[in-house]
Amino acid sequence: MIINAEYDKKIQKWLEKNRQTVIEKWMDLIRIPSVRGEAAPDAPFGAECARAVAKANEYYAQAGFETRHYPDRGYALASYGEGEKTVGLFAHCDVVPVGDGWMYTQPFEPKIIEGTMVGRGTSDDKAGVMASWAVLSMLKECDIPIQGKILAFSGSNEESGMGDITAFVKHERIPELSLSPDGTFPCSVGEKGILRMWTECQTPMVAIEDFRGGDAFNVVLDKAEVVLSANEALEKELKALLQDNTAVTMTLEETGKICLKAQGAARHAGNPKGGVNATLLAAQVLEQCRTLPETDRKAMATLSKFLGDFDGEGMGIAVVDPDFGPLTSANGMVDVEDGKLRVSLDIRYGVVVDHEEIEKDLARIWEAEGWKIVYMFNRKGFNAPKDSPVPEIVVGVCKEVAGKDLKPFRMAGGTYCRYLPNAFPVGVAISGEDGVVAKLTFPAGHGGAHQRDESLLIDNFFRGIRILAHTVIACDEALHK
Repeated sequence: MIINAEYDKKIQKWLEKNRQTVIEKWMDLIRIPSVRGEAAPDAPFGAECARAVAKANEYYAQAGFETRHYPDRGYALASYGEGEKTVGLFAHCDVVPVGDGWMYTQPFEPKIIEGTMVGRGTSDDKAGVMASWAVLSMLKECDIPIQGKILAFSGSNEESGMGDITAFVKHERIPELSLSPDGTFPCSVGEKGILRMWTECQTPMVAIEDFRGGDAFNVVLDKAEVVLSANEALEKELKALLQDNTAVTMTLEETGKICLKAQGAARHAGNPKGGVNATLLAAQVLEQCRTLPETDRKAMATLSKFLGDFDGEGMGIAVVDPDFGPLTSANGMVDVEDGKLRVSLDIRYGVVVDHEEIEKDLARIWEAEGWKIVYMFNRKGFNAPKDSPVPEIVVGVCKEVAGKDLKPFRMAGGTYCRYLPNAFPVGVAISGEDGVVAKLTFPAGHGGAHQRDESLLIDNFFRGIRILAHTVIACDEALHK
C-alpha cells in the first residue's frame, strides 16, 4: 500500500469540506483572460498573465503560506515545510488564445454544466494551479507531516515561450524532485522535442491579397480567411470548385474582392490527429484554380504538399521513434506580410531525431520550394531518469484511488519538466469506478485543451487532487529514505 489510510480520510474530508471553495477560486482564476499580451513593467508576458499570477499568489498568501512574488520574472512561489529537500509543484496561469465559435459559454465566463466546468484554461492549466493550492492547503490544515519542503510554482509563460521557468532556473534553487500537474495520469517519463518556425514564400503574392488565421503555434489552425483581387474569371472558377465543398465558402465584398473562409477543427499541436487544418483546406482549393497567377498557385501547391499530413510525410521528415512514436507537424498560423505569404509550424519529435539536423533539413526542404525560414525555436526532448521512484509511486496511487492499472508514457506536449531535473508531468483529473461520466458532448474541435469549450469533469478533477496529494506525500517520503 502506498496510501496512508489515516491521511486519506483526512484528505477526503478536506476535499468534501472545501469543494465549493476550490471551485469558486478555480472559476475566479479562469475569469482572468491570461493570454499573452504586450510586455510592460512587472508584466513581461502581458498585464492579464501578470494578474493571473498575482491572483494565484494571493490564494496562497491568504491561506497563510510563505510566498514570494516576482512580477518582473513572471512567476510566484509558495512553500510549506522546513526541510532541506524539496518536492516542487509546477503549474501555469497563462492560456492559449480562445478563438470564436464557443458553444456553451464565452471563454472567460466559466460555467458548470451537468457537472462539467467549461472555460478557457479550465484544464490547461488553471486546474493544475488549483490542484497545487489544494494540496498545500490540505497538508497544512490536516497537519499531515512533511519531512522536507513542498514548493508551488505559479507561472505565466508556459504556453508561449517558457521565459518564466527559464528565469526560475536561473535565480532559484532547483527542487530535488518535481511534478507538473499539467498532463495525464499516471505520468509522463519523457517529452518530445519541440520545434516552432515561421517560413515565408520569397515570391510576393499577386492575386492573393491576404491569407490570415490563427494566433498560436500550438493549436491546429481551424479558421482561415483569404482575400483575392477582383476577377470575374476567378470568381466563376471558384464557384464551380466550391459547389460541393462545405468546408470552404466564398463571398464577394462590396469592393468586388473575393473572400474565402475555410473552417477546420482545432486540436492541440502535440496531438494533431483528428484536427483539420484550415490553411490546407483553402490551399487545396486555390491550387486548382487555373485563373490564379502561376506564382500564387505554386505557393498553394507547396502548402498542399507540406501541410497535407500531420506526420511530416509531405516534407520528407516523417520518422517514428520507438519510444515516442511518430513525429508530428501542425500549422497554427498563416498571414501575409509585405505581400509575402507566411505559415507557422509546430513540430514535435522523439529523441532519435538529431535536433540540429532537423533544422538543416527543414531549411533545405523549404528553400527548394522558394520559401525561407524566418524564425525558429527548437528545444530537444528528454527521457526522465530511469531510477526515479516517481513513476512507480504515481502508478500505485492511481490504482489505489481510481482502481486503474495505468502505465507511464511519453508525451508530445511540452511542460516545465523539460527545464528541470528529475521532473514528471502528472494529471489533473482522472475517472474512477464510481460510474461518474461526462454528460456534455462536443463536436470535433471542442471540449479539449487548446480547443473551443475547453472543459473538465469536476468529480474527476477532485479525484485528481486526491491522487496528487498522496503522490506528493509519497515523493517526500522517498526523498528522505
